[in-house]
Amino acid sequence: MWKRMWLALAAATVLVVAAVTVAAATDTPPAPTPAEAEQSQRLDDHDHDHAEDCKLGGELSPDELAELNAETAALAEHLSSRGFAVTVATRADGLDELVFDEENGAIWEAIEQFYIESFMAEVAEWSEAEKAEWNADVEAEVAELVALGIAVEVEEIADGVYDIVWTEELERRLDELWHEAELDKQPEAATG
Repeated sequence: MWKRMWLALAAATVLVVAAVTVAAATDTPPAPTPAEAEQSQRLDDHDHDHAEDCKLGGELSPDELAELNAETAALAEHLSSRGFAVTVATRADGLDELVFDEENGAIWEAIEQFYIESFMAEVAEWSEAEKAEWNADVEAEVAELVALGIAVEVEEIADGVYDIVWTEELERRLDELWHEAELDKQPEAATG
């Protein structure tokens, strides 16, 4: 579970749902900017990760809901204390979501910093066995990436805890591989 959380962070995915403004002057929404498309993908990726963590296809338990809502409240406090305008909206299923200016790059940086600080606080409390498990997962991921022809670097992120250095180039390469894999899944067009 920790690995998925860190990867979600590394990919800049966060537990938020941004308000999307649609131009009132047209019947069809404008095409998303590249930044909006990337943020939407981040949210979709994170929602998928949480669906996997919280019973695939099922409802959240009261404890899971409380944990996620507490995290959202802490994030809202973190952002508000840094001068960002955020509100919390509660969905029909009881899950709280942050609403904020999704085009403000500084807020995304503050969100990322929140998750880094939260993760590092958790890592500080890990046992040696938990550190060893994390490091073994990192080693396996490095081996998979190297087998795909992708060079990666590893750094110590905390005392005895290592992780992949997630660069823009690494993310670009992974996006390319994902795109190629998606294309390979599509049936070939029938020729006549």
